[in-house]
Amino acid sequence: MAGWQVVLRKASGARDRLLSGGFPVRIAFPLRRDFLVYLEQPVPATSWYFAYASNMSRAQMRSRAGDLLDDRLGRLENYELVFNKKVRGGTATANIRPAAGRAVLGVLYRINESAYRNLDRFEGAPVHYRRIQVNVLDAEGRPVAAEAYIATKVEKGLRPAPHYLKTILDGATEHNLPGDYIEKIQTAAQSG
Repeated sequence: MAGWQVVLRKASGARDRLLSGGFPVRIAFPLRRDFLVYLEQPVPATSWYFAYASNMSRAQMRSRAGDLLDDRLGRLENYELVFNKKVRGGTATANIRPAAGRAVLGVLYRINESAYRNLDRFEGAPVHYRRIQVNVLDAEGRPVAAEAYIATKVEKGLRPAPHYLKTILDGATEHNLPGDYIEKIQTAAQSG
């Protein structure tokens, strides 16, 4: 248990603190009848985030959200991927919109709740994108409640910048999304 400081105290009911990290001590293990060993592993609140575009890239996601606690493939039913969010320079970023019978593939990342502050900043929330709750199926078909971003204002006839599209395609390839879905991403990018 490298980096942990063990605090031994005579059992007295006093509020002890684990000095490593400054978190309150909550777990006690009896060492002897009159001594306790106190340890605490801080557990931050976490949730699932569904990435369907450039955030599929682990490197980009790590730079924006910090620790990626888990990741798995996900499928968002009855939505489709489109490029209809205008950004500086007149190019498009990806978006999802409801579409019966269609599906968006992507990556479910388990992240700390505190990471949404940075993600909101990068995504321009709440002005350019807003976070919504979605139910995504993981690779085993289990439903996972997740957060996703959806554009607030959209336009027709837009196309993504080549470097942005490359980041999306690289992320899709990195996570072994099916080849036919990668082709759908390319088709959506050209559709405008």
